[in-house]
Amino acid sequence: MDQAGGALIGIGILIFLVILIIKLALTILVFALGVVIMALIPCAVGWIAYKTYLALTNNEFEVNKSVIFPLLTVITGASLGCTFFLNVSPSVIFILLASGGSLIGSLAYPYIRRRQLIKKYREGEKYLIES
Repeated sequence: MDQAGGALIGIGILIFLVILIIKLALTILVFALGVVIMALIPCAVGWIAYKTYLALTNNEFEVNKSVIFPLLTVITGASLGCTFFLNVSPSVIFILLASGGSLIGSLAYPYIRRRQLIKKYREGEKYLIES
């Protein structure tokens, strides 16, 4: 009976140690995976920003617009995420409105300006036809 009880206790301790080692290994694995992911996210964002910059400069955008568009997009997205998911202060909401408004304005301005120039040109055409 004593040998059976000792063997049972030994098996219980062995099972406990195996489970403890598995938990420790999984914890280390998850931590390492988290570190890798946390290192890859900024690299991915930087790579996307760089590719966007190259695409915009290749399409003959001005250099300042090629930098401002991705930057405003990142600021708008970050402040939107902080506002909705973290419930942060109203100052972040102000940053969201300012960056989002600037982004929308800078994207819409060329089209609005083009429409104004076309309208001005057509008004000038009427004057040329009448004379």
